[in-house]
Amino acid sequence: MENSLLNGVEAEQEEKTIDQIEEETSRSELEAASSRPDFVDPEFWDQDTNKIKEEDLFKAFNAEKEKALGLRRKLSEKGSVKPPKTAEEYSLNESLNELLPSDSPAVSILKEKAFKAGLSKDQFNDFVSELMPALNEKGLISKGETELSDEEKQQQFNDYKNAELAKLGKEGPMALQKLANWGDSLVNKGVISRDEKPVFEAMITDAPSIVLLNKLMSLTGESSIPVKTAVLDGLPSRQEIDQIIASPEYANGEAKAHRIVKDYFEKTAY
Repeated sequence: MENSLLNGVEAEQEEKTIDQIEEETSRSELEAASSRPDFVDPEFWDQDTNKIKEEDLFKAFNAEKEKALGLRRKLSEKGSVKPPKTAEEYSLNESLNELLPSDSPAVSILKEKAFKAGLSKDQFNDFVSELMPALNEKGLISKGETELSDEEKQQQFNDYKNAELAKLGKEGPMALQKLANWGDSLVNKGVISRDEKPVFEAMITDAPSIVLLNKLMSLTGESSIPVKTAVLDGLPSRQEIDQIIASPEYANGEAKAHRIVKDYFEKTAY
């Protein structure tokens, strides 16, 4: 009947008893507990306890981890980044021998650090080959000088001594001898002790010190040797003059070179 008065009227639900409600709740909880989450593999789900098999899961995880590490090692060995078995297997390009000799302690340190960082042989060589020239260009590498023999040291000193005396003119050697005699005289007179004499001698290091001590000697009443003080007047040394005379500029008649030589001899001649 289209116009039934029940149209739009819903029948009232029968009121459930307490036992019915408890039964439905228990059934819902059981269904929820027995349902395995979608993200859990059946292999790791315990149907009896309705829980994840934690021990099996961790074992599987560790096994996969080892597989990943093994694959990683194999890929590393196949690539060009494989480090050597020991630090001693690293070697340097021979072109670096001048900047970094193979027996230098620095080489051992570089090898140890490279090995610790896991560098391959090629990476180590490339790094050092770029590093050393760059440091050398910046002046940060101190190159060791060959040790001079006793004869070479003596010759070096004699050359320096003669060059300094030449700055004082022809009387330079005599002025130096006069200072040596004065030093002995000061010791003999008790003005200075023998222990102090080396200090006196250490003061005589170059042409200017000879000139100064000659002046001080004259103040004590000792006769000094008159020497040229060209070195104090800014003139070049005789050695420098000889180099100018031997230069192409002097041979070609350059005015500046001839003027320097002329001034030197005019001021150092008696």
